[in-house]
Amino acid sequence: MSKIDARSAVHFLRMNTVFASSKRLDHQMQGWERLPAERLAQVTAAASARQARFAMENTEFYRDYYRDAGFTLKDLDDPAAFLELPIVEKSHVREHRELFISKEKTNRNSVESRTGGSTGEPLRILRDVRFPARVLEWQLLRWWGVPVYGNFLDVRRENTKISTSTRRHDLSWWPSRRFQHNTFYFDDQAMAELAEKWRRMSPDYVVGYVGGIYEAARRMEALGLHLPAPTAIATTAAPLTKAIRHEISRIFGAPVYDQYRCAEIPWMAGECSRQDGLHVFEPLRRIEIVDRQSHVLSHGETGETVVSDLGNRVFPLIRYRIGDLSRTVEGTCPCGVTTPRIASVAGRTSDELCLPSGAIVPTINLTNLCDDYIDDVSQFQIHQKADSSVELRLVMKRNSNVGEDIAQTLRNVLNGEVPVSLKIQDEIAHDGGKIRYMTSDISAPGR
Repeated sequence: MSKIDARSAVHFLRMNTVFASSKRLDHQMQGWERLPAERLAQVTAAASARQARFAMENTEFYRDYYRDAGFTLKDLDDPAAFLELPIVEKSHVREHRELFISKEKTNRNSVESRTGGSTGEPLRILRDVRFPARVLEWQLLRWWGVPVYGNFLDVRRENTKISTSTRRHDLSWWPSRRFQHNTFYFDDQAMAELAEKWRRMSPDYVVGYVGGIYEAARRMEALGLHLPAPTAIATTAAPLTKAIRHEISRIFGAPVYDQYRCAEIPWMAGECSRQDGLHVFEPLRRIEIVDRQSHVLSHGETGETVVSDLGNRVFPLIRYRIGDLSRTVEGTCPCGVTTPRIASVAGRTSDELCLPSGAIVPTINLTNLCDDYIDDVSQFQIHQKADSSVELRLVMKRNSNVGEDIAQTLRNVLNGEVPVSLKIQDEIAHDGGKIRYMTSDISAPGR
């Protein structure tokens, strides 16, 4: 029996035993993703109202938060009331964590998850291990043509050695092979070791932080390390620009797909093979786009993402403002999947430039700054100094004079309010695998 046949046989056995509940949900998801859009919206609305009712009945936070906003359980009989519920902020989770924990929580059905803390103090939430979140990834793998039992490489950020529990998890997928690369290590020796593992395992699927995968690609190419191409590469944790998608795909010889996930809520949305927006995993996840006054925006309008996890009954997160910027994509995807779509996340609300006039320029207006120059520029970063001046940092692929053209475009976007200088660099450091397209020494008022 070949290795692939063995992996397939073991996966079939798992799906009918230990993964039986995952298999049932997977079949449901395959049905949901082809429902008429109007019917799917009804299913999601009903699931949203049920989750809000559960949270109000079983957690102290939502009981008091909704009551103080004038809501009763009776109001939630109408699914439309969900969109009127007050939004949950990160500060609520940070300051009232214990009050989010539901009456259903036990040591057996929950596990702690922490945010990275790149935009402030890390948050501690609980995941409901009864919900088989793996099926959300399976849906993406189906769209990308990757076998669920394939070999995986996970490029992740760890400031400690890989834990025993992680190794146990990886071994549980035998005979599929899974291994990880820590994005804190990118020296020549680490790259050589990664290349050796890659060749030995030949991953079907590579997943990880945009910055980590991009850095690995660049280092591999510089060292002349040629690797077997995977079927798909998936990125997360930062905006995936046109230039970086192009570079990763060129070097590793595989299509690159964007996905939306975070420590608080895993797998919220992802691209299909058409790469035309990210499909939201309704009715297990719900994403709204709102303005700064928390009003839901129309299709195509850029705003903040508000996400509801409709599968976590241990630590409910309902209408939770993550702090990312995106917009909804109108219409049905040509792939045939009818779930709603959002555009690729274009930055965080905290990544902003402050102009002397008081105007705020969010990163979403600037992440496509170099899209017309993917043959010339491999990476960029915009940094605002304490005196409000801006430095445009570029990493060039070749000798070119387009840098000044890009700098002028940036000056125009900023209405000439602040000086813009150009700096050509050999590289721009990532933050533990995350890419920061915009950094600032100035804090926006009220942020």
